[in-house]
Amino acid sequence: MAACHALHTLKLSLVDTDFTRLHTSIMPFPALRVLNVEITGTCRADAVPATPLAPELTFYRGPAVILPLVLSGAQPEGLIITKGRAAEVLDALRTAAHPQWGTMLSMRVALRDVLNGAVLRELLGLCPHLAHLTLEISSDDDGQSGPPAATVLTKLSEIFRVHRALETIAFSWRLPDTTSIPDQVELDALLRREVPSLRDVVFHTSLSRRQMRDFPHFTTLF
Repeated sequence: MAACHALHTLKLSLVDTDFTRLHTSIMPFPALRVLNVEITGTCRADAVPATPLAPELTFYRGPAVILPLVLSGAQPEGLIITKGRAAEVLDALRTAAHPQWGTMLSMRVALRDVLNGAVLRELLGLCPHLAHLTLEISSDDDGQSGPPAATVLTKLSEIFRVHRALETIAFSWRLPDTTSIPDQVELDALLRREVPSLRDVVFHTSLSRRQMRDFPHFTTLF
């Protein structure tokens, strides 16, 4: 298929795929700026092809499993991770062709990743230019009651202490045990102490229309 330089936005919906097929599907569009990928079923992470994928890519929205493919030749400004563990995102950033890749990250994390802290601390350490971060914190689904909010607050303090350049942080809490959710005022005050550059802390169950207008970097790509 001949290269098409006119296409800048692409949405792919695939079933049971692999890196080779994804690469073949995207390669004809070298001027791609925005990529949205939805995968039903599995994606086999075979060898990353040598030819860079979408070198002009600005934004990626999709599962973490194909981040190694996306970051092999692109330096996107923003990533919206719709599916996958924090450890998968970390592994991809460790091997990214352009480690200082962008300014916006949105992802889901398990509460256990907050309590452990190591993965998120290293992940933030690999993103020195990150300015806008959205974390959807979900339950581990182990049937047990969550830790007290004070513990979660302390762990978040330790995580964000490594990053001094963030400007906005949004938290979306998906925890059945609401006693684990820190008080908004306390969390806001703590983060402003730990991150001197911080301008806004958004604390929500779901973004309101006003918040989506005021903080457009937290919206989906399309």
